[in-house]
Amino acid sequence: MTVATPIIAKVPDQCPTTSMCGQRANGLNNHQPFKVDYLEAGSSGPVVMLVHSSVSGARQWRRLMDDLKDQFRVRAVNLFGYGKTPSWPAEATQTLSDQARLVEAALPPDAGEIYLVGHSFGGSVAMKVAARLAGRIARLVLLETNPFYLLAQAGRMDAFAEAMELRNYIKKFGALGEWATAAEKFADYWNGAGTWRKMSFDRRIAFSEALKPNFFEWDAVMNETTPAEQWAALLPQRNVVSMRSWHGFAHPRDHGNPASVLSQLGLRGGAWSRSHGPAHAPGPGQSAGRLFSGARQQTIRE
Repeated sequence: MTVATPIIAKVPDQCPTTSMCGQRANGLNNHQPFKVDYLEAGSSGPVVMLVHSSVSGARQWRRLMDDLKDQFRVRAVNLFGYGKTPSWPAEATQTLSDQARLVEAALPPDAGEIYLVGHSFGGSVAMKVAARLAGRIARLVLLETNPFYLLAQAGRMDAFAEAMELRNYIKKFGALGEWATAAEKFADYWNGAGTWRKMSFDRRIAFSEALKPNFFEWDAVMNETTPAEQWAALLPQRNVVSMRSWHGFAHPRDHGNPASVLSQLGLRGGAWSRSHGPAHAPGPGQSAGRLFSGARQQTIRE
């Protein structure tokens, strides 16, 4: 597995579907060139691009990359603020298109059809990439993706308000620089009460630091406006959406589970798989490869 940090120049926001727009990306706020950091494994076969969750990074995919490297060219991108990819500028409002251009920049210049995988926030970014690169995405895999804004469009205001409450908490205490307070809320919300308390001191420090990019990621998700009907038309028809459940029952925070949101998208030809356990981000340095079933390679190739 190797690490690459190519220098990327800016490009316009819109890429023609026939162009190789993955070769270049806009600079920060469309002004300065920047480096996009990614891990890669494998040298031949179809391209698989992996997009990580919040509070994580490209390393969350290491196990999966090892599993796929003999048959695929695999890249795992670090989104803004992760790895060696620069942080998002505080004065700018982040969008899903900003993150999507970054992912496109990490694609091999000669990539043809692309297998695109996104987890949580990375799933929302992957949706935007798939829409921008229409016709080039062979398979879109969404794991616990989080386009919470669709809840408001669907009239699910209680669930949307719950997501906004978490967003506002992270924004409030992040702006104050009280990242430990924000991190405790985030960890306990997604992984259960007491999660933060059980962490070691060093783990709390790492988690708090890894949460900082999430301050801007909320803007990208909550300010998105694409309606569900348009997603259904834009996204590829062959999809795998993997969801998690709690002993066969939906979690009370079901808007964090893709079943409640993505079922609105009209995704056709998809396969739903269930696994048991707590949801969301694996956290800094942990592997998300386990999110796939034992037949990982079959899932990609189907």
